[in-house]
Amino acid sequence: MQLQIITAIGTFCWLDDMTLRAGTKKKGLMVIMKRILVSLLFGLLTLSAVQNVSAQQVGIATNTLYWATASPNIALELRTGNRTSVALSVGYNPFKLPNRIASTGIAVNPKLMHWLVSPEWRYWTCRTFERFYVDLHAVGGQYNIGGISLLMPLDGSRYQGWGAGGGIGVGYQWALGKRWGLNLALGVGYVYLHYDRYDCGACGKKTGTFDRHYFGPTQARVSFVFYIG
Repeated sequence: MQLQIITAIGTFCWLDDMTLRAGTKKKGLMVIMKRILVSLLFGLLTLSAVQNVSAQQVGIATNTLYWATASPNIALELRTGNRTSVALSVGYNPFKLPNRIASTGIAVNPKLMHWLVSPEWRYWTCRTFERFYVDLHAVGGQYNIGGISLLMPLDGSRYQGWGAGGGIGVGYQWALGKRWGLNLALGVGYVYLHYDRYDCGACGKKTGTFDRHYFGPTQARVSFVFYIG
């Protein structure tokens, strides 16, 4: 329980620091986003704390599809009933890619820098951690991405901002032994995006500030899970 409290406090302080670094116009929205994410985190930890310790199962997972973007990620899954569980996924990419020269002759600094937090509630049709389930999930984070030649919208511009939203998903989990599992999932939903757009040169000029409403896939997962307890 002490570890759960420390984790929650640490997350709150981290989000608070991100809020302080945001511009004045963004602080109000960042504060709202921070409170939503922290509330979801405390709710998840509270659910885990009230479970019978002897019956509690914990899973630690990582999404291989997410690793394909060179983004370290980890998820904590907690059993909350015979057919229910909660999960909290966190991803972070602090890496800058090597500079390149675009076809226009401009020096470009490619990047997929971001952090992402996604709490999730799952209902299993068989038993918890077995076979088919449906989920409700939220998602929020910040990003600084651009200069990626394989993705046309990101080739000529850089986008820096934040987003928050949620959706519904379905998944299936196979047992790979007593302690291991394989989880496949796909979800769709809505995400609100607020960002500044820049020319994609190494010192690109700001070209505008935008708000967008995204409807579409909000999660895709091929995860390996290791169970504790």
